[in-house]
Amino acid sequence: MRRRASAARRAGKRAGAWWNSRPRCAWTAEMERTSGKGWSRSRKQRVARRWVMGPEQRGRGVRRSTPADGGDGSGADGALGSGFIMPSDESGDSLPGDRRLARHEHEWELFQLLEQVPVGIFVATGAGKPYYANAQARALLGMSSVPDHVARFSEAYQAFEIGTDRPYPAERLPLVRALAGERCEISDIEVRRKGNAIPLHASGAPIRLGRLDFAIMALQDIRELRRIATRDALTGLPNRLAMVESFARERLRAERGSYGIALALIDFDRFKSINDTFGHSKGDDVLRRGSVAIADALRRTDTVARWGGEELIAMLPNTGLAEARRVIEQALAAVRALDITAGQTALRVTFSAGVVAANTSESLDEVVARADAALYEAKHAGRDRVVAAPGG
Repeated sequence: MRRRASAARRAGKRAGAWWNSRPRCAWTAEMERTSGKGWSRSRKQRVARRWVMGPEQRGRGVRRSTPADGGDGSGADGALGSGFIMPSDESGDSLPGDRRLARHEHEWELFQLLEQVPVGIFVATGAGKPYYANAQARALLGMSSVPDHVARFSEAYQAFEIGTDRPYPAERLPLVRALAGERCEISDIEVRRKGNAIPLHASGAPIRLGRLDFAIMALQDIRELRRIATRDALTGLPNRLAMVESFARERLRAERGSYGIALALIDFDRFKSINDTFGHSKGDDVLRRGSVAIADALRRTDTVARWGGEELIAMLPNTGLAEARRVIEQALAAVRALDITAGQTALRVTFSAGVVAANTSESLDEVVARADAALYEAKHAGRDRVVAAPGG
């Protein structure tokens, strides 16, 4: 009997030790430690803030790091949970104390998970007030300040229409549209931090937690995707999409600075004959080396891109027609000097080009159409030359 009683006591102690050390949230541990009996509603709320929201978020909200603390004021370097950018008491919740504490605990567990997500998450209340931003969102946006309403997102975080200097319109922001009950995605927004433009893919949706409405926006840095999407794989030059965006940016600068832009459409001569005679691999080699020679011959401020097939397009900002023609003729001389052979045959590589001065009131398609007419004139005159077309 003694042995049985002793074994039972040991088993009871082991069970009690397991129960006391079992995994559980801090709120449950605090409730068990103090039993929670006779607590007032205000005391429950204070304990909830202490355990559920974290020590940096008691009272009126997040204690943001300061330069004196070694931080940047963004809260991005704080403890887990520093993503709360608005105190929970202001979320419009009017639930009873015990249900409210349970909601806080569930929120805290959810936001702990969101802190680890490699996509930026930005949450706003149904009234449009910023409520939470995870670590990735804080890193992307900087979070040096928090607007009082998401409609001021562009102003607070330097958000622009991609490739322009126009602030992103509030009515097109996913957070604002989510507040109206709309699900949406955009890829034409960029934020600027320390001189760097970060293109973003943003999606927004309305969500409901209990009896409360929220709007959520996911942000993804798409710099690498855009680099792949705007680069020609064969030549390594920017592609047509990149030139369209570059021309749009340069035209805005030209309008403000009252200077001109020259455009040149370049086409390699007898390229089809090279492909048919020596094969497409040799044609690719000619196109690749010719493109590099042209890019090296242009000035640092100029841009050359592959327009399609064997055609390239060059944009020369703040350049008159005569100067643009001289620069393109230098590029033609560099291409003529290339030493390219196919077996025992030396290939003579040249190009024809049409150069025009762009009018800032013209679209890119209109400018290219005039450059194409000048290019046709160069081909008709015998190839291996540059023709500049005045007017526009």
